[in-house]
This record gives sequence, structure tokens and C-alpha cells, in this order.
Amino acid sequence: MKQCQNLQNIIMKKTVIVTSRHNFERLVKSLSDRQRSEAALISIRDREFPEIYPTSPDVLNLTFDDAETDEGFPSNIVELFSDEHAKQIVDFTLNNSDKKLFIVHCLMGVSRSGAIGDVLADHFKIPYAEFKRLNQQIIPNTLVRTKLREAFSTIWNNENF
Repeated sequence: MKQCQNLQNIIMKKTVIVTSRHNFERLVKSLSDRQRSEAALISIRDREFPEIYPTSPDVLNLTFDDAETDEGFPSNIVELFSDEHAKQIVDFTLNNSDKKLFIVHCLMGVSRSGAIGDVLADHFKIPYAEFKRLNQQIIPNTLVRTKLREAFSTIWNNENF
């Protein structure tokens, strides 16, 4: 697991790691107590999976589907990323702005978590090449990225990030 390699060196500065559900558990377990205290976790799960860690000040659990539209699906089958989800992520990020490491996962660690990681990297002014080097697998979900950028834009316009 490439993301666990050299973790000591990685979290000397603000870092966003996007990973799969399976690797998320291994990655968090590999952190020392000090590293864990410097980490914030965003867990995106599908309805059929239980939470890995309970919600707490440094753990945000969200449930929504990897879809960009609900076209063709009954509303009770697809839960799209919403403005409320975006607000929860913004609030969580601001409340954990002192953390050095943000670990974001969804089932595969590609689309939903990739979009969140992409926006968090922008928010923390992490150079895109550096973020992408650690998260080569991402293909961000357009709906998630767009709504989350909109939610952060009011902060970006009002404060000096």
C-alpha cells in the first residue's frame, strides 16, 4: 500500500490522502497515537456498509451514492450528494483545520472521495502535482466536486486561505 509508505515524512505538512474503504482501515490502524491525533477522517459509505469509526469531532461519516444524476432511478434508490453533505464537510474541515492529515475514503477511493480530496487540497493550497502524486487513482465525481467547491467558495471569498 503505497500510501502507508513513508507516512512519517508525508504528514510533516498538510496532506490529503484519498483511499478505498479497505485501505482506509489499514491506513488508520498504521498511524501512531501522535499521527492519529493529527488526523481527521472523512468516511463515505454505501448504505449497506456499517460505519468503520463512530462519528466524533475528528471523524465525519456520510452516506451518499456515487452518482452524478438521479435520472432514470427512483428517488428512494439513489441518494445524491447534497448541499447539506457539502455543508457538513465544510464545517468539519474548518473545525479540524489544525489537523495535518486528512484521510478520505469511499468504497473504491476513486470518485466520491476523490472529489472531496481534490477540493480539500485546493482549500489547503496543496500543490495539485503533490496531491495527485499521492492520489493517482482519483477520477472526481463532478456533482460532488461542484457542490463542494460552491460550499467552500463563500469561505474562500471571505477569508484569506
